[in-house]
This record gives sequence, C-alpha cells and structure tokens, in this order.
Amino acid sequence: MITVGRLISSRETDYPTDHDSDPNYVLLYMARAFDVDLFLFEPEDVDYESKTVRGLFAEGGAPVRKTVPIPPLVDNHYTGVDEELSKYTTLARIYPGDTKLTTYTDLKASGKYDHILIPTHPVDRYEDLTAYLHEYGEVVVKPVLGAQGVGVVKIEKTGDRYRLNTRGVIADLSGEELALYYKENLSEDYILQQYIDCRTAGGNPFDIRIRVVDRGGNDWAVALYARIGLSDGILSNNCAGGHTLPTDYFLKSEFGEQWESIQSDLLKLGRELPAHYAKLIHREIFELGLSVFPDFLCQENLT
Repeated sequence: MITVGRLISSRETDYPTDHDSDPNYVLLYMARAFDVDLFLFEPEDVDYESKTVRGLFAEGGAPVRKTVPIPPLVDNHYTGVDEELSKYTTLARIYPGDTKLTTYTDLKASGKYDHILIPTHPVDRYEDLTAYLHEYGEVVVKPVLGAQGVGVVKIEKTGDRYRLNTRGVIADLSGEELALYYKENLSEDYILQQYIDCRTAGGNPFDIRIRVVDRGGNDWAVALYARIGLSDGILSNNCAGGHTLPTDYFLKSEFGEQWESIQSDLLKLGRELPAHYAKLIHREIFELGLSVFPDFLCQENLT
C-alpha cells in the first residue's frame, strides 16, 4: 500500500465531522480499495525540520491523527501551492493562478473550442451583473476558486424583479435589493456565466462530467459519468444533493439511438482538449475535469 497526502485548506473546508457525507472523509476509505493509504492535512500540519506531516487517517470507522514522513505524492486540493512543500514532494492538481476564469480565458484566446465555451466574465462591478442579466436573462454567479457547488447562485431577471436560487432556496428581490445583495455577497472573486438549462426528460438538471488523468506522455485516461441534480435545483453535482449514473445507461435512456455518437464525441473531447490546454499554458497537466451539456436543445458547453 502506498501513502498519499491530500492537502486541503482550512479556509475552504474543516476536517471531516459528518463521516457519512463529507466527501473528503469518504475518499479516505475509497482510496483503500485501490491500495492507497490516503490522509488529509493542512499546510500548518507540516514539520519541515523533521520532514513529517501530522495527518488525518481513517481507521476503524473514525478519524485518527498520525505523524508520518512527507509522502512522495500530494493531491493538492489547496487554493495555492506551498513552495516549501514542493521541495519535498510532488504536488499534483492545482497551480498558482489557475482559476475558472484563467482557464476560460486561455481556451477562449486559442479559438479552437469557442463553440463549447459558456460565455464567462469576471464580476468587477455591479454593472457587469446587470449587463449579463440584460443579455441572457438568466445567469450563474460562482466563486473563481469555488468547488462542489459552494457559493453558486442563479439569478433570473423577471420584469423589474430578480429571482435568486441558491441550492433551491428562492428569493425575490427588487433592483435595490439585488444591488445590496451584490455588495454584501458578490463583490469579490466571482465570475458570471450564462445559465445553461439542460434537463432530463423528468425535469432534473444534468451534465456529463469528464475526468481525465495523464498516464504519461499525453496518454490520457478518460472517465465519463452523468450527474443528475434535484428537480428544483440548478446544480447537478453530488454535493448539491445530486447523484451519478453510468454514462452509457444515462445516454441510452435520454437520447436513444444517438447515445453512441454522443459518447464517442465526449471521449474524443476528453482525449484532445487536455493536450491542447497543456500546450497553451506551457506545462504538463496531471488531471482535468470538464462539465459538458450534450443536450440536443442546447449547444455543448464547457465549464
């Protein structure tokens, strides 16, 4: 069994307390099925003098603290990179400056994938929000460095009123109330996107998640799965109450005879886009996640 650390940020998430639902804790047990002894730690848990880490392991159904040597591989789920830590291990995943906005900007500038990019814009001022609402009618506001659907808000313009949907919680606001909401909640480090309303035949929001991992030499392992959200929600990820299904089963049930063609296109995107993006940013990529909406009623889109 190999030991791998998962670096998390105390600012983004606390150590697991709800062992049944916290995704970080669940990962600790899932990793054991693949013969990986995974543990969680924060930057302050590292002792560089002794070259050790005080990590959180899952043993016997409960979290256990243990001090171990700095592992050779760390899954960097932190919002930055600890330069000192990178001297002692390989940090996979997040690099400084990588955000949803920079990824969009890099891909947009290349022009190759314009047809699948959702229109995206930084929220620099309140007028950015109102301009997007005027153009698209419905928008999604999300943190630049967000994950798992945290902080995502859908805003819809209805006449001179605004309808906010935050994980199924609805609020009806006037223009003045929206401006106040923006000032108190959305004025820093957020992006705007056109809202893409792709739903199953039963009315649930969905997307196809493409996960890719480089096995070396631009040999990309591609995994697909469908994410289906709650009928009254705007998100399809598991952390927002959704669930997953095998892609072939989902595509067959939703798209009938065209399912194989759609799946082939998704696999092709998973193999080709990462290599293209790596060339744009002039460095290797260890893994990448894409959310795609392959609905016949709306254009394929990438977030």
